[in-house]
Amino acid sequence: MRKIRYLSAMAAVLAALATPAVAAPQYIQCAYARTPVEKTICGTPEILALNLKMTDLYFRVYDHSSREERPIVTAAQSAWIGRLYGCGYDAGCIIRMHGERIDFLAGVLADGY
Repeated sequence: MRKIRYLSAMAAVLAALATPAVAAPQYIQCAYARTPVEKTICGTPEILALNLKMTDLYFRVYDHSSREERPIVTAAQSAWIGRLYGCGYDAGCIIRMHGERIDFLAGVLADGY
């Protein structure tokens, strides 16, 4: 059931994407951190740990997705990253967004996705 809701939500995200183009999701490379969000993530061990956990969960969801679902999963993660960049240097915002994303992705996996 959650998989259907997830895919429906992702389809809605695709239809409403109004965020700037964002690269495909990947592990953050702190040596190349340039944006306020990247610098905050890399400069805060707690946030970096959350980012690694969230990215691991994303790739697990992606790996368990069908070929047809993968573009939707990728687009949804890219849209989330676009919104994350709106946090700037606000560590609280970055932590909150990571917590919400971790909970969501873990829920998708828990439902047998």
